[in-house]
Amino acid sequence: TLPSVRTIVAGGSPLQDKVDKKAQKLGIGIYCGYGLTECASVACCNSRQHKRVGSVGKIIDTPYCSIEVNEDSRVVIHGTIVAKGYLGGRRFNNTFVTNDIGYINCGYLYLAGRVDGMISTENGTKVLPELVEKRLCSYPEIEDAYVYQTLDSKTNRYVLAAKIVLSSDTVVEAQTRHLVSLVNARLPADERIVRFDVVAPSDLPSGLLG
Repeated sequence: TLPSVRTIVAGGSPLQDKVDKKAQKLGIGIYCGYGLTECASVACCNSRQHKRVGSVGKIIDTPYCSIEVNEDSRVVIHGTIVAKGYLGGRRFNNTFVTNDIGYINCGYLYLAGRVDGMISTENGTKVLPELVEKRLCSYPEIEDAYVYQTLDSKTNRYVLAAKIVLSSDTVVEAQTRHLVSLVNARLPADERIVRFDVVAPSDLPSGLLG
């Protein structure tokens, strides 16, 4: 039961900051970590002593593990924590370049998105949908969001769209439209949401709720 829960370890999918903060109010500690199949599991982890909300944890900086972010903003893991390689495939030589995009601040790793999840606009701009989703979900009225690219029938151009899950049935369309406009006002033109739909949680691609 919930009263007996004191600690939750999270990984594998982004966790919204507001979920972490809600858990704190309930006296539950959520500690995000980061690891890969290609490594000996955990390379970063938050703990009771070392935690930064929004990060995937403090880098486990040891002789067998170190992390850097390269010039393409991709997370790179070094050390013997890295597997030898793929069976019958390429060798890693103690260095694995991930598909994750992020940055390091004060020894903590923060993830912004994935290379294979980037959206290329018609103007050639690379957009990380996770960053737009995070801004949408920063408002308590929005429970979750999924940003994607779609063809606009009016302009015959590919634009960004969003599927939005509201936190309450009392939130009306006008409020949602206002929140989307607030987010758009803080984004470059190519990253703005042109259309959105309010959907049920089951209408989002699996694995997105966090």
